[in-house]
Amino acid sequence: RQANIPYIVAINKIDLPAADVKKVKTQLTEGGSAVEGFGGTVPVLEISAKEGINLPELLEMIFLVHELSDVYGSENQPLEAPVIESRRDPNAGPLVSVVVRSGNISLGDDVVAHGIHGKVKALFADGGERVSRRLPGDPAQVLGFDDIVPVGSVVEHLSKENEEAEIIPIASTPAVHNAPKEEHPRSFVLKANSVGTLAALAHIMPHGTEIVFRGVGDITESDVLHAESTGATIVGFGVKASKSATVLAETHGIPIVTNPIIYKLLESLEKPQAIQVPAVELGRATIV
Repeated sequence: RQANIPYIVAINKIDLPAADVKKVKTQLTEGGSAVEGFGGTVPVLEISAKEGINLPELLEMIFLVHELSDVYGSENQPLEAPVIESRRDPNAGPLVSVVVRSGNISLGDDVVAHGIHGKVKALFADGGERVSRRLPGDPAQVLGFDDIVPVGSVVEHLSKENEEAEIIPIASTPAVHNAPKEEHPRSFVLKANSVGTLAALAHIMPHGTEIVFRGVGDITESDVLHAESTGATIVGFGVKASKSATVLAETHGIPIVTNPIIYKLLESLEKPQAIQVPAVELGRATIV
């Protein structure tokens, strides 16, 4: 709204019994996004990604708003490609998902985002196929950055102006989530498979918790040592612990909690008694 950019509201999960679309629209209006039918002109669609409800209508609305807004990028302008996701591929390294807003990005380009440099080694289209160039409006996955790039940052061609940009680490300073003043917060080390997932996981951590470290990628020995020094529990979503990290965690009695289903992961964190210190095998015997 501040940038006066046209936008569409999509209300997801309408297939759930508890879905209350009217309440959501009222809250949107109270927050300044007056949607159609509630005194405003912002297009709103009720969708279900799971059931596929109204997804074709959402795509039609995107094209309609685009045509009416007369917003077009040019491949001859400077490159602007907002980052929508970023993750560390275990085999290839940092993989950054972008949508080209203006300009173009090609194989071999020197790029920078959030102070993190890169040279485009590979480009992938939304279907996963390799491409050599992406133009305005095209989505792409970029391989070649020195590190994972924060979501929301903008990829640009490297220039003298942005070459010295400051790198702000993704692993932010410790934050306490609604911890009661009289109670010492429980501490966690968070690991997830992408920057977006990591941010979402950090946002929905239980009350009274302190995040001492967060990172993208599988759980490593370094994470275990960090948890051991801070008395934290390691929480992983969409990642696995390396064998050496598992052995080290067992040795130091550091709990590692992982689950591919987010609500089950959160349920286990809400119940401290469910977080068990890994068992240490002291020996084996054969009964004859």
